[in-house]
Amino acid sequence: MKSIVSKSIVSAALLASAVCLSHAASAADLARAYTKAPPAPVAFSWTGFYAGVHGGYGWSDPTATFDPGALATGTVPGYVVTGGTGPFTLDVSPKGGFGGGQIGYNWQSGTFVYGLEADVSGAAISETASRPFSVTGTIGGDNGAFTGVFNLKQEIDVFGTIRGRLGYAANNVLIYGTGGFAWGHVKNSIFTSNLATPNIANFNGFFPALTRSASSSDVQVGFSAGGGIEWAFDPRWTFKAEYIYINLGKSNGNALAFPGASFTDTEVQLHTAKGGINYRF
Repeated sequence: MKSIVSKSIVSAALLASAVCLSHAASAADLARAYTKAPPAPVAFSWTGFYAGVHGGYGWSDPTATFDPGALATGTVPGYVVTGGTGPFTLDVSPKGGFGGGQIGYNWQSGTFVYGLEADVSGAAISETASRPFSVTGTIGGDNGAFTGVFNLKQEIDVFGTIRGRLGYAANNVLIYGTGGFAWGHVKNSIFTSNLATPNIANFNGFFPALTRSASSSDVQVGFSAGGGIEWAFDPRWTFKAEYIYINLGKSNGNALAFPGASFTDTEVQLHTAKGGINYRF
């Protein structure tokens, strides 16, 4: 009888120990479940095709030279200059808005992003600079004075680039540099206007010939360079702000001339600041 009681006590003790161990294991598992780290957030990837639209503002700075006396003597045979406005240089600063579209592809490796982008913009970048002039002189012994205005105009109505991009990505923010090929349609013109004289009869019919003009319209090519920042505010949509410098080489200054006037052979340098929105495919 005593043996049976002892065995019962031992069995009860073993059962109690097993129950305690089971509860302790369950509590430990529960504690681990509550203290387990949350899953790491998925990093934003810039890899893939994108397309979008943009708009901005651009400005340039060409120059022309003009000698009113040379215009008169080169146009009216026998004209002798005695005074008036001397040679001068005229600068113009075309500026205005533009808008267009872009398409490109990005590859991402770690935090580095590299890609290729092409864009085209229609523009209203233009300005006309004017300066009045006067010439006094004689023709055949008669006085031959006249006044007028010399004008320089430049217009860029469409341009585009094909550029490489290289940047650093901080998750959904990309900071990048860019550069490559550029092209643009550039129109230049120089012309006289508002010609007047108090004694037109003394010019013997040559006065209308003093109204002169010359113009050019060319697609010029060059290079582009700049940088920007792009922010993905949605898995599919990004916003970018960008500055691009565009150098389109020299305009055809030798062909753009008439007696006393010429377009200085300077480089067409276009500065652009723009914002844009892209959709990622």
